[in-house]
Amino acid sequence: MEPQGLLIPLPLVSASFSASEFAAKWRANPRQERAASQEHFIDLCRLLDHPTPSDPHPWGDGYTFEAATARGSGGRGRADVWKRGCFAW
Repeated sequence: MEPQGLLIPLPLVSASFSASEFAAKWRANPRQERAASQEHFIDLCRLLDHPTPSDPHPWGDGYTFEAATARGSGGRGRADVWKRGCFAW
């Protein structure tokens, strides 16, 4: 059964794509941040020719989506993407 509602076709992209393809895809994106953040990050990795958290890599669980983190102001939180020794986003 097909989902009901308006379907907006998005451009198909290869494993890597250009800055203009990236901009065209995300300029027209109607989704909220929570619904699109992981795909946006994966596309950014493709644009930069960098592995994604889902790709096999030597970091083990040190590169992941939705990582539990400590907040600088105290307490706990979650990072949308975290890579050990590099960044928390």
